[in-house]
Amino acid sequence: MFSIIIVIRDNFQVSSRCLESVLSSDYDNFELIIVNNGGGAEIDDLIKDIKQKAEIKKIGIKTIKNNENIGAPAARNQAIKIALGDIMVFLDNDVFTEDVSWLKKFEMVMNKASDAAGIGPKLVYPNKRHLIQCAGGGINSKGRVLLLGRGQNIDLKKYNCQRVIQFYPTACLCVRKHLVLSVGGFDEKYFPVQYEDVDLCYKIRQLGYKFYYNPDIVLFHYENTTSKFSTDSRFIYNTAKNGWRFKDQWLKVVLGEQDQFSINNEEVNWNEISA
Repeated sequence: MFSIIIVIRDNFQVSSRCLESVLSSDYDNFELIIVNNGGGAEIDDLIKDIKQKAEIKKIGIKTIKNNENIGAPAARNQAIKIALGDIMVFLDNDVFTEDVSWLKKFEMVMNKASDAAGIGPKLVYPNKRHLIQCAGGGINSKGRVLLLGRGQNIDLKKYNCQRVIQFYPTACLCVRKHLVLSVGGFDEKYFPVQYEDVDLCYKIRQLGYKFYYNPDIVLFHYENTTSKFSTDSRFIYNTAKNGWRFKDQWLKVVLGEQDQFSINNEEVNWNEISA
């Protein structure tokens, strides 16, 4: 059984598209957990509407209401505590799918790869569908954390085969629940967001499991609709602080795996994409 976990604070339009696409799945063995993380009346109304539609379709749905933004790691941990699925899919509210069989594909890949802690799909820009938004996460020798394949053509051969990756972001991360629990869930010190997903993947990988990128599962990602272009000094400070926290804990591990992953500076360059 899958537990799909979505944290929402704002962005009614993209959140609605995300939730509606989840309800359109042809796979019936899943539950949907929505965390309203400090959203206003508009988000309350959206969740109420989605709940009614889920109940009509006999899809299990649970909701959590936070009166303020407690941070993405803490909000996801709330959902983990009530999740019944043995596999969880963390999905950002600005991601959607047009493939009704996406959960079946996740299940198939997870069943085939016994050493897989989790799987990440090919994320594509919704308004520039020939471009990849994410084909896995990479970290170079300087500790720079970025998205592989970002801005590259979706047909490039190197991004159309399954491969082991260093991490996958929670934009759409499918992961085994018992492994998430074994490392204590998301570290809430990464407040309000940024690097908590990378940290989670590294903790689980230390148990001997792998994360895979699979190009046959395709979803669309608007990218950073909540934090995009943020000039808030606290957000900028917390992002930098979280980056240094991650490097302080994991840089030695990153340096020790450079030969294995062969992440070069060019592949993790941040290409500015107007999507």
